[in-house]
Amino acid sequence: MNDSSFPPSVPEILSPLAAGCLHLPARGAARAWACGLLAGEGPALAILPNSRELLDFAGDHEALRPRVPCICLPEIPLQGDPEERRPLLVHRGELVERWLREGGVLGVTAPGMLMPFAFSDGTFALRVGEEGVRGRLVRWLTDKGYQRAELVWLPGQYALRGDLLDLFPPAAAEGLR
Repeated sequence: MNDSSFPPSVPEILSPLAAGCLHLPARGAARAWACGLLAGEGPALAILPNSRELLDFAGDHEALRPRVPCICLPEIPLQGDPEERRPLLVHRGELVERWLREGGVLGVTAPGMLMPFAFSDGTFALRVGEEGVRGRLVRWLTDKGYQRAELVWLPGQYALRGDLLDLFPPAAAEGLR
């Protein structure tokens, strides 16, 4: 960009679009507007300095470009039991897969960009009338990092009572029964 003119002109801001890379020193809705233009050409990545600016960016993007999806990649706590973090890692991986599949803008903080994620590695197949499913299902859920709970209220938890299964997949907005 030309250092002699500030603020930069729209052509100066948008000229890097052809290269698929854009650095915006601007604040506020200008970032969401420009990233929405980038996302029209394929997946775009927006790295923001902190969680507050990420939330502001996502809100601005939704208001300015409602047809272009904006997926926010959450940060995860790095302390605690690694088994408890597994559902969050899978959730982050599923968000990245969704962004690669659907396009749009992936918003992430700089620290969140460096945090790990994991991809889901399989599905559980059921057939009507199949015997011995319960034990196999519990082993599969445990292997995938799900935690057994009395009441399911967090992603990555499941409860099995008789023939009733409550499950909260990491990438789902709410639990399933």
